[in-house]
Parts: sequence; C-alpha cells; structure tokens
Amino acid sequence: MTFASPTLRLTEEQYRRIIGHCYDADRDPESKLLYEACGLLAGPVDAREEPTGVVSVVYPCANSEASARTYTVDSRDLIKAMRDAESRGDQLV
Repeated sequence: MTFASPTLRLTEEQYRRIIGHCYDADRDPESKLLYEACGLLAGPVDAREEPTGVVSVVYPCANSEASARTYTVDSRDLIKAMRDAESRGDQLV
C-alpha cells in the first residue's frame, strides 16, 4: 500500500493512547470544557534526515497553559521526550 506524503502511521494502541489522553484532560473551572490536550510523537528518519511517517512513541504531555482554548507543551515534558527520542535514534515528528 502506498501513502501520500506526508502521512503518519500509528498503531491502534498509539491511537488509543492519544484519544485516552484527550479524555483524561482536566476541565476548565469556569467553562467546564476539557483543557486542550498536548502531546508529541517520535519516529525514525531516513538517510536524508526526513521523517519516515512511522510513529515509534507517543508522549502525552501536560498543557502548561491549563486552558480549554490554547495549549503549550510543558517544557519539562518536551525536554524529556526529546532526550528519550534521541536515545532511541528517533526524532520528534
């Protein structure tokens, strides 16, 4: 099967982890809306340092904005994910 580029390919387990993280988000005390979910994906790159589209790891992250309307990945989560991806030979995609 050929895929249009760029395409991300997730396993069902990775997809479920992402969806679960979205539903586990805290709620805004005023609006009662779920906070925006944040996360990062990592995967291998090819010889040209281009992402292959395969997702190796899903990193659910905290939303440091604590908002239902905006999001910023928590810097500690970002650094942790970057270091872990690098140790695996992957890059954030």
